[in-house]
Amino acid sequence: MPKPHSPRDPWELLTSREQEVMTCLLRGAANKVIAAELGISQRTVESHRSRLFRKLRVRNIAGLFRVMYTSASASYCVGETAADPYNSKRPHDNKSAAS
Repeated sequence: MPKPHSPRDPWELLTSREQEVMTCLLRGAANKVIAAELGISQRTVESHRSRLFRKLRVRNIAGLFRVMYTSASASYCVGETAADPYNSKRPHDNKSAAS
């Protein structure tokens, strides 16, 4: 009997809503914040979070980071558009460039 298809990419295991919740989790958003952003209840966020942890076989956010960043999914879940506050230039940083 053939084995069922198991995608190599963990992203493919998740529903679109679970992907949205995971993206928010990887940004460091709290369940309450995710609920407000997605227009769902905090309990619904907790349910999505529980299911995606179970599907990806992780127990915490650290495990989620490990799974997603060791796969090809990293660009899907965080992407190039994520703001990086550590790389943003401040106006006073341009003094050395003008000299």
